Amino acid sequence: MSKGKASRKIIGRRRRDNPPALHYNTAPRTHLRKTYARVKDVGMELVFLRHGVAADGQDWKGDDADRPLTEDGIARTRDVVRELRALKIRPDVLLSSPLLRARETAEIARKGLLAEAKVEVVEELEPSASPDRLLAR
Repeated sequence: MSKGKASRKIIGRRRRDNPPALHYNTAPRTHLRKTYARVKDVGMELVFLRHGVAADGQDWKGDDADRPLTEDGIARTRDVVRELRALKIRPDVLLSSPLLRARETAEIARKGLLAEAKVEVVEELEPSASPDRLLAR
């Protein structure tokens, strides 16, 4: 690794039915501030927050939609939300897919960001949903 670059530790695993999902453990504050600085001058701000680390899909015996966040996933989500709060992110709307891990992540975000909005579960964010359904919403 070259000098001066943030060290990246890959976490997560490749699921057989999905392409590899790489999650990098880098300094979230630096990354969030750079990204947020690029979009804050527009009339509407969109913040996308992927769900936290969930129970391993290969070890999970139940329905995939019911896989919960792990303790590590909860802790890391709280860390990211803390950084979003430091950036003074206050959402008017929180949308979540029906997946349990996504709903748990959205609730952590709602509480951590002191949002008065409730988490709205939308079917258009299901993994199998067509992007056209969401755009038509």
